[in-house]
Amino acid sequence: MKRLQQITVIVTGLLVMAFTAQAATNIFPADGDVGIGTVNPFGPTKLHVVGHIRSDGTHWFYASDETTLAGYVGDGANLGGLTSGEMVVRSAGGLGLWTSNSVRAMHLTSIGDVGIGTFPVAPAAKLDVAGAVNVQAGMNVSGDVGIGTLTPFGPTKLHVVGNIRSDGTLWFYDSTGNTLTGYMGDGVNLGGGGADDMIVRAADHLGLWTGGGSVKAVNITNLGDVGIGGTSGTPLTPTAKLDVDGTVRVRDLTASSSDNIVVAEANGDLRIRPASDLAGAQGPQGEQGPAGDDGAQGPQGDAGADGAAGAAGA
Repeated sequence: MKRLQQITVIVTGLLVMAFTAQAATNIFPADGDVGIGTVNPFGPTKLHVVGHIRSDGTHWFYASDETTLAGYVGDGANLGGLTSGEMVVRSAGGLGLWTSNSVRAMHLTSIGDVGIGTFPVAPAAKLDVAGAVNVQAGMNVSGDVGIGTLTPFGPTKLHVVGNIRSDGTLWFYDSTGNTLTGYMGDGVNLGGGGADDMIVRAADHLGLWTGGGSVKAVNITNLGDVGIGGTSGTPLTPTAKLDVDGTVRVRDLTASSSDNIVVAEANGDLRIRPASDLAGAQGPQGEQGPAGDDGAQGPQGDAGADGAAGAAGA
């Protein structure tokens, strides 16, 4: 009987220990390192896991003083994101992404400004890049963009203070973004000849305006006809290959010491010709005309002098 009681006490104790082990928190020595999947945990870290780690909650990061919260990593549902499928990193202050163990490649401030290559200087704009930028896909900007300026000129979407280099073609559309109006670029890309040709190609007409956009000085139709002149706001529609509404002064015709004239040849070409070229060669002598009527009898002339006396007769 006594032996049965001893066995009962031992079994009861084991059951209590088992239930207590399931409900209790595992406590590890404060001066040791913990290894999961390894018996040689990496010294500088308190926890070394060989394998994957799953977290169904949030990771809280504190400073080495164990009182200053630095940030969290977790899902969007727990950290104020949109959905639980989001991966959220929340910093109590700024957020830095470091490379090579010594370079802070990206700096996110507490107000949401992003600096790339700017550290230790805080970014001065919503995106501040210290270095070249290569955009390989599209860029959608709802505001105005300034390059070389923080105050881009309002009516324009892009304001560049400095020179612009383009190694491709500029495409121009209307304000709807649907109708192509023309291109500007080099001859190779636009079919104009050599790479050093500057080409402007219009989808329809091409106009050159002056006077702040109030005068269309030159109007080139889609047939290649050129019109120069016209009233303000009403450009001239050319009716010939070159149609000028106004006086014309040509300065580069060949000059000489003699007077020349400009003539239009049968094919429409204008030529400079000496005036002597207009006189033809002398033609053959014509036939003699019929004799005219006798004229009226003239007055009697003076009497002649007396003749000499004749010889005596035999």
